[in-house]
Amino acid sequence: MFFILSKIFQLVWIPFTWIVLLVVAYYLATTRKWKKRWTYLGWCVAIIFSNPWLYNQVMLAWHVQPTAIKNLPNTEAVILLGGMSGYDSDKKGYFLGNSDRFIQTVQLYHTKKANKILIAGGTSDITGKNPPESWFLDTAFQQSGISKEDIIIETSSRNTEENIQNIQKIADSLHIKSPFLLVTSSWHMPRALALCKKNQVEVIPVPCDYKVFPNKQTEWRDFIPDISLLIEWRTLLKEWLGMLVYKITGRT
Repeated sequence: MFFILSKIFQLVWIPFTWIVLLVVAYYLATTRKWKKRWTYLGWCVAIIFSNPWLYNQVMLAWHVQPTAIKNLPNTEAVILLGGMSGYDSDKKGYFLGNSDRFIQTVQLYHTKKANKILIAGGTSDITGKNPPESWFLDTAFQQSGISKEDIIIETSSRNTEENIQNIQKIADSLHIKSPFLLVTSSWHMPRALALCKKNQVEVIPVPCDYKVFPNKQTEWRDFIPDISLLIEWRTLLKEWLGMLVYKITGRT
């Protein structure tokens, strides 16, 4: 039930959706006063959440800073959280926008920072019809020159919490010692770390897949509204909602 509700809230937890709902509220309003209120609120949402400067500053404050590979210790394994690939209607796998997670993991393995790769990835498909993501990633890692014996996959998790819990069970059963290197997107790392702490999984964060990066020089274009951000805010809002729900339900 929690998994299904999280998928539903993802559709609602988007500024663009809020604007659509406010437009509907405007046309349903029966008085001029309420029409003005819905109009004012709609413009506020549009102006605030389409501002590139504000989006960049909030994202920079949230995400985890990068770590140079040379400064990382040698470990027994790296944990890779899924969410970077998907399947088409013919069950053929494809890399998606978060595939920097895959690249980062390959680098950690080939630079001897991790001896094994623990892939946490079932299917986030609400119907459950698609194959586990880790199947596709397993093949992709082997094609990148990584030994099959060094790849360990987890196939049943559907969200980050299950990723962490299931991988910990596998690591314990194989007597793989922590700390582990943890690879996920920079904006996803805070929530992943909170779940690792709650489940007593000792990890060293290796964030990647940065949506923004520091820029000391502010330009005029940073204040030109960008309507695509009305969708892009979904990433951060999803993380905040997840953290809030986990906190309320005692998961972190």
